[in-house]
Amino acid sequence: MKKVLLSIGLFITWMSAITLAIITFSVYVSPSRLYFFAFMGYLFPVFWVLNLLILIYWILRRKKYLIIPLAVLILGWSQWENIFQLKGKTIDDISELKNPVTIMSFNVKMFDRYNWSGRKDILDGTFDYIRKENPDIVCFQEFYATNNNHKIPENYIVNRLKQYPYRHIEYKNSTYTIGSAGMALFSKYPIRAKKVIRFENTANFTIQTDIEIRGNVVRVFDSHLESIRLNNRDIEVIGSIKTAEALEKEKSIKVVINKLEKAFKKRAHQAEIISRHISNSPYPVIVCGDFNDIPVSYVYRKMRGDLKDAFVEAGKGFGGTYNGKLPSFRIDYILFDPSFEAYNFKREFIDLSDHYPIMTILDIGAKN
Repeated sequence: MKKVLLSIGLFITWMSAITLAIITFSVYVSPSRLYFFAFMGYLFPVFWVLNLLILIYWILRRKKYLIIPLAVLILGWSQWENIFQLKGKTIDDISELKNPVTIMSFNVKMFDRYNWSGRKDILDGTFDYIRKENPDIVCFQEFYATNNNHKIPENYIVNRLKQYPYRHIEYKNSTYTIGSAGMALFSKYPIRAKKVIRFENTANFTIQTDIEIRGNVVRVFDSHLESIRLNNRDIEVIGSIKTAEALEKEKSIKVVINKLEKAFKKRAHQAEIISRHISNSPYPVIVCGDFNDIPVSYVYRKMRGDLKDAFVEAGKGFGGTYNGKLPSFRIDYILFDPSFEAYNFKREFIDLSDHYPIMTILDIGAKN
């Protein structure tokens, strides 16, 4: 009986270890080639913890097989750090830093333009929150404005955020008489150059903004990568197996998988484009945005490259930024040049969008 139990234990140990190893290396495989690998990153925390429990089991049993889970846990440690932090760097007196700048990234879901929330305080609540936090630079995704005074006029937004004399606003449409979503960056520091990086066959895009901060020019990328575009029906399919007819359920699942596959592939291509722009920047880089993908993913690896992650450096916990019916994953990021330092990263649990805003203090150093 002991041999049977040992064999079962070893089988579970090897299967768990092999699965975690595959998940760990899946970030190097583009979804354009094997999109199935893009799903695997979501299982990383489960298998990392499972291998940790198996390690403890073999330690207690004083068996040499502990080396198996220990090896894959070490192999996946950097990925674990990307999704969980015990305690990040903090600073009480910002004046101790050489050249501090506070950065906020916030997907505002078009300021609840179509009243998805059923509330009337979202628009002004968002501006009140930003004014209270008062970051030096704010990067918006799913920004929305019109030139129609009966909706959300751009000049109203500018007036509400008048502490920012410099801004870079771009829309998915060249004209926005009816209304248009887009990207926006508001800054207290002068903007020296602007550029739009558009992707084919999608409304998602990135804005590139060169900002001079006390003599230092920094290039900021504000990115919104491909959305999955799930509707309420799709979310119900993911969240529950309840469907009136088995055939209908099968069709619904296929629709969701098809949407996920398309989004994975498009995001991979978009991340590759942005990573080239990052590599070619003559200035130190800050990348903000909604990547619509998790840290254990090809997209995150391409976007991050050699950059640091503000959450990894100065955050704590799991850092989920999605505020919706599905489980909260970290899909919003602030990445930055390795010569910079991050402090006081925070994710604000405010119910103003389907994303939580994130903010950090960066010390970008001195030019001379």
